[in-house]
Amino acid sequence: MFRVKKDSQAMPNHNHNKPSHQEVQQRLRPLYSNPNLWAAFVEYVECMTDSQHRTLETAATMERVAHAQGYIKALADLKRLELIKNA
Repeated sequence: MFRVKKDSQAMPNHNHNKPSHQEVQQRLRPLYSNPNLWAAFVEYVECMTDSQHRTLETAATMERVAHAQGYIKALADLKRLELIKNA
């Protein structure tokens, strides 16, 4: 039989230092409070979205289609940070 150390088997606990929703919003404040920084961020997200739309149009497999769709959804979610900005 072979031995396995218990420490190597333990799953890391990523939740013990997980910040609260308010703490995360506070850290994002410089992004959505600075109009120039926010505009650059939105421009970047839109460029990445356009790129993924081109990938989606030329996708040869359903796997690539699903990947591009997921990427576009994630980018749209990032753009919705504006809701925090306006709250």
